[in-house]
Amino acid sequence: MTTTEENAGRQAGDISVNVPNGTLRVADGASLRAESQGNFKGGTIAVNAKRVELTGERQTK
Repeated sequence: MTTTEENAGRQAGDISVNVPNGTLRVADGASLRAESQGNFKGGTIAVNAKRVELTGERQTK
């Protein structure tokens, strides 16, 4: 998993996940987030995988 951050362009970090030959599993208690904070533009999350499994309890604000 890789992360990048850009401060000069006022953009939050981007998250890239590359699992082309397997399954990405995000288990209970784990999270992938790219969000706006202050004047920063929210980042993006890109996932390249044959299959993605998200398990656990959904949390709402």
